[in-house]
Amino acid sequence: ISILFTWISKHWGRMMMHIYLKKRDHWLITEENLKILEELLVPGDILLTRGNWAATNLNIPGFWKHMAMYIGTGKYLRGNFDFIEKDELYDNTHYIIEAIGLWVQIIPIEVLWWHNDYLWVLRPKFQKEKIERAISKTLKLDGKSYDYSFNYYSDMNYVCSTLVTKAYLPENYDDEWIHITLTRIGTGITYPPNDIVKKYCIEYGTKSQELSFVAFIDSIERTGENFLNTEESFRNSGFRPKLSFFLP
Repeated sequence: ISILFTWISKHWGRMMMHIYLKKRDHWLITEENLKILEELLVPGDILLTRGNWAATNLNIPGFWKHMAMYIGTGKYLRGNFDFIEKDELYDNTHYIIEAIGLWVQIIPIEVLWWHNDYLWVLRPKFQKEKIERAISKTLKLDGKSYDYSFNYYSDMNYVCSTLVTKAYLPENYDDEWIHITLTRIGTGITYPPNDIVKKYCIEYGTKSQELSFVAFIDSIERTGENFLNTEESFRNSGFRPKLSFFLP
């Protein structure tokens, strides 16, 4: 049954990623707001995104659908990680790493405004050394295949949230790490991106808070507005409708 589910999930997912339930001339995140965001980002930051009307939204629980990690500029990457030798990494371009479609890939952050309507950035409240090790872990997974079986415990394949959260797992007894609770989806077990919003809300204002708010690029589907919104609005965003049909 597990093998059959993986086969169905793989071919269904590849088909659905190219389908949108409503024709869009453009997505709502503006280049201007993304440029403002670039000035706030620090390598290791976690990004959540959502693109309305994507058919894949039907399969993913909650409002937020995708997770990625900001890994810095090309200059930063080559200067801090000896194994990075990619000629196509430009010094002043900002990059993210994500698991999407077929594999784990490093792409310019500008790609996000081509197909997303919402973007939130949070920052792990950990030591610099821990964050750099987390970045290093994800970089070494570049090119790994996508995990259509949703098996969090596999180190062979990755979904978006697995790529990011496993980078922040503990490496020793007293290490800092992001505490999460996994969820079963079909025959697999994973960590839906929207669950990190619930985690943030539960820990907000407490000594156990592991993530801090950086920025929230919000939108209004009906009017097409795109703007920087508040931390309080972000905390409420995780409870917005899952499906685009019911968004204001």
